[in-house]
Formats: sequence, C-alpha cells, structure tokens
Amino acid sequence: MKSDEHLAKSLLKIREDGFPPPWSSITGKSRVHLLRYLVVATYTWFLIKFWNDLELRAIMLFGFGFLLGAFITEIKFLWRIGSAWKFTEKITDWPLVAQIANHREESPSEPGD
Repeated sequence: MKSDEHLAKSLLKIREDGFPPPWSSITGKSRVHLLRYLVVATYTWFLIKFWNDLELRAIMLFGFGFLLGAFITEIKFLWRIGSAWKFTEKITDWPLVAQIANHREESPSEPGD
C-alpha cells in the first residue's frame, strides 16, 4: 500500500502535468504493461497453434475476451476520471495536499542509540 505522502506527490504531479490521456494506459512502459503484453502474446500464440482443437480454442477465446474486456474497462475508467478532473481540481484542498506531500515523519531512532 502506498503512503499518503507518495499519493499526494502523485496528485501534485498530475496537477502540474495535466491528466494523462486514457490511451497512456496502453502505451506505458512499466512492468505491468510488459507483463500484460506478454500474456496477450502468449494467448495469441496458443490460439494460433491450437486453432484446430475446438475445446482449447473455446477456452482461449474466452480468456482473450476477458483480457480485451480488462483493457476496455481500464480505458473507460481513465476516460471518466479525466472527464471529472476539472471538478476534482476545483474541490481539492491543494495546500493540504502539498503539506502532506512534503511531510517527513521522523524515523524512529535505532536501538542502542
């Protein structure tokens, strides 16, 4: 789970840079995206290789549909957040977010100090 400080910094970064377009969820370069495309490529390879096996084809098409639905759901989710961003900017207490982002909790002293 991410800390409040990390989330506040992310929110300030989005405020400065503007809300990213929904298509950025497809073209990102993080490990999650690489894993996602690896799974899609593996599914596609299995689907091509075992197209003649009717039972396996049905299972693979179901899984492929599930992955496609996940992509579409993520894009729709980001699209809705992006459309509501102007309202979010108006109601957010930005000085409080900046205070949380800059907040440094004192680390507990080491035993034996």
